[in-house]
Amino acid sequence: MMKYLILLSICLYFLNACTKKVPILEPAKMETVLWDIIQLEAYAQLIVPPDSQKMSAKKNALLQQKIFSLHGVNREQYYKSYEFYNERPDMMRIILDSVINKADRNRDKMMQRRYGKTGIVK
Repeated sequence: MMKYLILLSICLYFLNACTKKVPILEPAKMETVLWDIIQLEAYAQLIVPPDSQKMSAKKNALLQQKIFSLHGVNREQYYKSYEFYNERPDMMRIILDSVINKADRNRDKMMQRRYGKTGIVK
């Protein structure tokens, strides 16, 4: 009986060792990659001419792959990390707050260049 338990333990150990573990992106890296992905989605929704078809899924995937390559991550790692942070709202909130602050700063810079003002006039 004891040798079966030992054999089972060894099998479970090797089975666990063979499974591929995808590393989760650090919050700062996740924020940077997410920022670029959000910009890509905005481009696809707002910039692509309305008379043409929406950006094809293939082109979107190609552009996403360029973003992943730029940041030294892969698709699986990004989506696994997104899932990880999505299941932890406290951590995801911090990342999203940083992304929103970055968007606000970019908007303010654009307003300053265009109109010599910052922020939205109410």
